[in-house]
Formats: sequence, structure tokens, C-alpha cells
Amino acid sequence: MHCEKCGQLLPEGVKFCDKCGSQQQSYVMSPVTQTQSEDQKRTEPKYAGFWIRFVASVIDSILIWIILFVFLIFAGIIIAVVNPNFNFNESNPLISILYLTSPQ
Repeated sequence: MHCEKCGQLLPEGVKFCDKCGSQQQSYVMSPVTQTQSEDQKRTEPKYAGFWIRFVASVIDSILIWIILFVFLIFAGIIIAVVNPNFNFNESNPLISILYLTSPQ
């Protein structure tokens, strides 16, 4: 870049000439680079569609029921071992369910 008035060779982006002091009209501003913080770099999470979420919900429900069923079987076995004379028919309905789900 050269000075518009005196022709002095100038570095890019200067506003005034070092030799004559005239203001340069066509100075090129260096681009301002902004660094993004970690919060700005993060993008919004992309959520799965309805059917994928529905299938995941069904799978979760099945797993919960399997875990509950296994728990009830073990609870029935523990009750039967601890008190073999326990009458499951005359007690709480939950105990009856445990009795029905435990192996006989």
C-alpha cells in the first residue's frame, strides 16, 4: 500500500502516512477475529424423533417389568425360606402375588 499524497510505501491497515502524516482514505482494516467461548461453541442438542423415543419408552417399560418380576420372585423365595409355615392365602394381597410368582 502506498500513501495517496506522497507515495511512501506503507504497511497494510495504517490510517496515517509516516512521512507526510496525511490520512489514508483507503486503509484496509484487519479483520477482527472473535474467539468463541466454550458456551458459544456448544450447539443445541438434537432430540430423537417421536417413534425412536416411543420405542425407547417401550423398551424401558419392559426392562422395568422384568426387574420387578425378578424382585417379586426373590422376595417370595425369601419369605418362603424364612417362614415355611407362612399361609400365603390369608395375608396381604401383595404377599399372595409373591406366592403365585414364586416357584413351588
